[in-house]
Amino acid sequence: MTEFMKRDINIGKAIRHFRRAYEDKYGRNMAQIDLAIKLGVSRQTVSNWETNASNISADKLTTVCSILDISFKELLDTASKPEIIGED
Repeated sequence: MTEFMKRDINIGKAIRHFRRAYEDKYGRNMAQIDLAIKLGVSRQTVSNWETNASNISADKLTTVCSILDISFKELLDTASKPEIIGED
């Protein structure tokens, strides 16, 4: 098992982190509903991803990265850092 595979990864919290950081980066809010509309899903679906109540598909994850103007690697790196995504 690689070192990367041993790390705990929280994709949902990383999505939330970057969605909230979007305002700092671009000066406009990216609420769950805004992201949902861009993805063609419900606000509840975005909420479920962010709380890890459901899993996001690879194609939607790629689109989320594009919308939030982040790389997939940046998302994964952040998802594995509890100090950034607010876990103990």
